[in-house]
Amino acid sequence: MERGASARMHGKPPGILETFADAFSALLVNPLPVLLPILVDAYLALGPRVSPAALTAPLARWIAAQAQAAGPDLASLGVSPADYAAQIAGVGQRADLVAAIGWLVPSLLAGVDRVGLAGAGHRATVTPASAGLVIALWAAFILIGITLVMLYRVLLARATRGDPLIDATLPAAALRATGRYVAFLALLVGAALVAGIPAGVLLGVVSLVSADLASLVGLLIVSAVIIVSITIAFVAEAIALADAGPIEAIRISRGVVRHNTWPALGLIFLSWLALFILPDILARFTASGPGLAIAVAVYAFVATGVALARMQFLRDRLPQSRVPADGRRG
Repeated sequence: MERGASARMHGKPPGILETFADAFSALLVNPLPVLLPILVDAYLALGPRVSPAALTAPLARWIAAQAQAAGPDLASLGVSPADYAAQIAGVGQRADLVAAIGWLVPSLLAGVDRVGLAGAGHRATVTPASAGLVIALWAAFILIGITLVMLYRVLLARATRGDPLIDATLPAAALRATGRYVAFLALLVGAALVAGIPAGVLLGVVSLVSADLASLVGLLIVSAVIIVSITIAFVAEAIALADAGPIEAIRISRGVVRHNTWPALGLIFLSWLALFILPDILARFTASGPGLAIAVAVYAFVATGVALARMQFLRDRLPQSRVPADGRRG
């Protein structure tokens, strides 16, 4: 932690490992942000499951009916829609719409197999009455997840700036960040449609000409998607830390990645590696109540440390004028 502070005093951003060390040291001093992921996992472990069966059951029946109508033709191709129908029906029996929140807020239980999880068989199940209601609830849980994850990032931004984590302005700051992040997601979806449809048409046309050329075009498309994903990797952090709008946050993220390409790639890779490996390790301890509680707490601490490291990485590479003490631009 002292090494990172010394590097900043001399005008040089800390290295990646120093950034992680600073972040986890800060969490040990003030672990309040860790509570939000723990609360999400506590609900996923103990709260009622909201089943998508009203949507998956009719979809499975429709696929099964199509399988009967086209059975001989599909069998000759080695395709078994009946298996797909059974898999979709199984999703309705196991899946939880509330887990959509855990796709956004760091969550151990949203990404592990629930079979064998302590207390999994004792959760109540709520089954919406119609497919439309399932879709509406799923969208609502995603919106709740976006709101909670931006609250989480605002707390981390305040911790990064050294501001009080909780005060009277927190709700407004979290809602403002949520609105801006939703606007960014809308821009992202729009750009994906504008670029994706012509790219898909191009790939289809090229595949009619040459399979090898189609493979090359597909590789170029995938490469472009990866580059764009890395370029916008710090948009959420920029919204929370610099109080930036969606367009400005894209510019900030692009600038930080462009001028710190290798450190940014290293941070992104180490973050992904830690959060990819850790759930498989911790899942082995979730069969008992105490083991589950410890696994949830460990994952929340590590995931929050990684998120705080990303925030500090951005702070250390922004001009000081972009990160005023109160988090608002003058």
